[in-house]
Amino acid sequence: MAETTFVFPATKRETTTSLPLTFLDLPFTGPKYVERQFFYNFPHPRNHFYQTTLPSLKHSLSLTLQHFFPLVGNLRCPPPPHKPFILCTQNDALTLTVIESLADFNNLSTNHPKSVKDFSHLVPKLTQKIDFDDNDTLIFSLMALQVSFFPNHGICIAITYCHVMDDYFCNYFMKSWSFIHKKGELIDMKSLPCFDRKVLKDPKGLENILLKGYFEQRETWKNRFLVPSDCRERLGYPIPEGYFGNCLTLCFVAVRRKDLKGEYGFVNAVKAIQNAITEMKNDPLKDAKEWDAMFKKVFMSGNHLLVSGSPKFNVYETDFEFGNPIKVEMMMHSSKDMSLAESGDKDGGLEVGLIFKIEELKHLYSFIEQELEALKF
Repeated sequence: MAETTFVFPATKRETTTSLPLTFLDLPFTGPKYVERQFFYNFPHPRNHFYQTTLPSLKHSLSLTLQHFFPLVGNLRCPPPPHKPFILCTQNDALTLTVIESLADFNNLSTNHPKSVKDFSHLVPKLTQKIDFDDNDTLIFSLMALQVSFFPNHGICIAITYCHVMDDYFCNYFMKSWSFIHKKGELIDMKSLPCFDRKVLKDPKGLENILLKGYFEQRETWKNRFLVPSDCRERLGYPIPEGYFGNCLTLCFVAVRRKDLKGEYGFVNAVKAIQNAITEMKNDPLKDAKEWDAMFKKVFMSGNHLLVSGSPKFNVYETDFEFGNPIKVEMMMHSSKDMSLAESGDKDGGLEVGLIFKIEELKHLYSFIEQELEALKF
């Protein structure tokens, strides 16, 4: 490890800021983390990285954080009946870890199957603690960053964040940082981050219902799997592009096992997903009152799959002046995880990330070949 530093926003805040969570944040609140890595070609020696690139990344990050100041704060989850909130003080800073890796950069940044263990040293860790002096309040860092340097080969910029923001906003932050690194300021961004909690409306009174589920989760917090879908353009009123927080609905798709195992299992799955998405678009929060019960039913059964990311986020356009990333990975830790992104190689393509044991992967390849053959008319 080369260093661990704390990066402060360029403009220091003089006051402490408390930011409440919204009803759409509550299902995702707690020890639920997302990890993403951006790999870039960087055929430069150590002196160029440490003397030029790294100082520039730190400076541009500091400039970016002055617009995204809540990200340096902490999520505080006091015991019931108190609601969770984000607290930002003038002394808060973002943890940035810098390491030099001797791993095979070309292997890590290709599309062929790789071991999850090979990526573990490239992912920053978030801290969490219990404040025993404040009624056993649980405290979670919101975000951490890591820059891994592969001498004469490449750079990996990785982010780990607590799910008080969704993947859309994470992508917005990363592109803002990369833009400032290239241009020096946010001169062409469509909008600045929006931290106004009045943006989201709750006409159905969902907060009290979801808050009850949150309190129950808090007592036995474990990592749960969720199936989120962005609903920024589906609520019937405008949501700023830079809105900070979760603006997600949950799309559950259920298919009978026998329909998946049949000759047209793949086609049946696609139709079921399409129908669920169409229904969700018509009323994104229709089943929100039942989310907690649906979580328990689906996730306790074990027969589920979490879908993360979206090809609409254009993660391959996150250019830090090194060119577009040659590979973007979303870290997964279970065979029940799946990630989606646009293809980094071809326009209109789709990248699907999955995690399997070796033997399971062989069966998957065989299954895909059979299903593709069935699709030929």
